[in-house]
Amino acid sequence: MYVIECLSEDCLQLRFEEHELERVSALIQAIETFLRTQYASALRDVIPAYASLTIQLRFPQCLPQHLVEPLKTFIDGFEQNQEARASRHIQLPCYYGGEFAPDLDHVATHCGLSRTDVVALHTQTPYRVYAIGFAPGFPYLGFTSAALEIGRRAEPRTQVAAGSVGLAGRQTGIYPCSSPGGWQIIGNCPVAMFQPKSRSVASLCPLRVGDTVHFYAIDRDEYLHLKAQHHAVAS
Repeated sequence: MYVIECLSEDCLQLRFEEHELERVSALIQAIETFLRTQYASALRDVIPAYASLTIQLRFPQCLPQHLVEPLKTFIDGFEQNQEARASRHIQLPCYYGGEFAPDLDHVATHCGLSRTDVVALHTQTPYRVYAIGFAPGFPYLGFTSAALEIGRRAEPRTQVAAGSVGLAGRQTGIYPCSSPGGWQIIGNCPVAMFQPKSRSVASLCPLRVGDTVHFYAIDRDEYLHLKAQHHAVAS
């Protein structure tokens, strides 16, 4: 089930029931591809999330009501649709140690696990990119093993380091820049999640909705080497 709602004269939103989120995410991914392929000149932006898709249009060139029937037709035929963008599989390094993992011991204690167990569980799971927000490039990745489920910190930090890998509920994510945050930080990824100096929109963020992400553990020396390498490329 889904709802299509006109939010304004230049904005349309699709909302889906949050059942079978992986299928819903695949549908949202397919709709985004369809819109960017068939209606590129009419779009200002397409913003996918866990169970919604917001479509910003070039008014008055295209009005929200112009897209309602094409969207319904596309969604109703989704099972036979072959245009969904292929999911990319991306490996991301993470250093689970030292000052870069301030909540690792707390997570281990809360979940009744060792530090090694937490890292093993976090790295063995493939994660789907369900949304990008709350800051540019922040990927919402799901879902972690149930054994790692944990709430956000009771008291958020005023400053979380760029690259911090955190847990919240059964989500994991990567802070693209230094910012306040309340997720449980268990490591740091040296790959930049947002590159504002990039020459193309496509390379602003290394991840996009629909991608599959796997973390792999690295040691401190490799982390520092990769961090310097990615910083040099982003500069």
